[in-house]
Amino acid sequence: MGMSDGTTPERLRAGVTYVKTAVGVLVLGTVGSCQRPPPPQQPPPPAAIEVPTPALEPTSGPAVDEESEIIALVRGAYQAGMEQDDLEAFMHMWAPEATMTTARLEERGAYDVTLDRAQIESVRRLIYAWTEGFALRLVEPDVSIQGDTATLSWQAIVTREGGSDVFEERYQLRRTRAGWRVTAMRYWPVELRLEERRVVFDRSYFDDLDEDVERLRAAGDERELLWRLQGGYRFREANELARQLSGSPDADAWVWSMRSTSSLCIGDAEDAELSHQQERRLQDEESSEPP
Repeated sequence: MGMSDGTTPERLRAGVTYVKTAVGVLVLGTVGSCQRPPPPQQPPPPAAIEVPTPALEPTSGPAVDEESEIIALVRGAYQAGMEQDDLEAFMHMWAPEATMTTARLEERGAYDVTLDRAQIESVRRLIYAWTEGFALRLVEPDVSIQGDTATLSWQAIVTREGGSDVFEERYQLRRTRAGWRVTAMRYWPVELRLEERRVVFDRSYFDDLDEDVERLRAAGDERELLWRLQGGYRFREANELARQLSGSPDADAWVWSMRSTSSLCIGDAEDAELSHQQERRLQDEESSEPP
């Protein structure tokens, strides 16, 4: 069964919040009415990133030093990027062949989206231009080293008004002459923690969304369909539909914001920026209209 009308808005907002939290997308400004799908919520004003030092068994071996080095590398890159908008420092940890994958679940899936290093950099450049960072905690770091390769996993928790968003991050690294470098990063949503309840982003959550997608596609409800595709991590389909809807002469700012968001999620920073500019122009026009 698909999600009922009573629970869809909250769960969809939660899904889109994860997209923005993990990728760093901020939809600036919203447009809506009682007949339009609610636009995505904005993440909270950012603060500092805090990563606790991992609890390690007392030892002085080289493995312990390398574990600390790996954690410090990734933590430092995030702090420099999120706290100081230092793109060069953020990109320092990435190997030339590095990729970043946004996923629904831990295992690989048809809707995974993978960006290469150039796309990671172009997307982050927009993120730092559009936002001031995130209130992010990185907890429970776990490092495994196998020769010249390593894996780092932790949970990222974003605290915002009314609750917290949680997702899992996993990094693959290789040893280089310059030190450890990230060759791949994969992340997926875990849960939304509210004061009175939790929303778990498991297979059943996405199965429900997929059922609603088919129902809305059959009904021809394209605006609601676009929202569910984006909230359901079906970014390529969302972007295709957003481009189609934005081609209409009466496309509003909400449609352009969804095009900007979905373009950023698939690594098309150029289109994301142009769409964002069109969104802002339409917002200015709408705000200047007499009531």
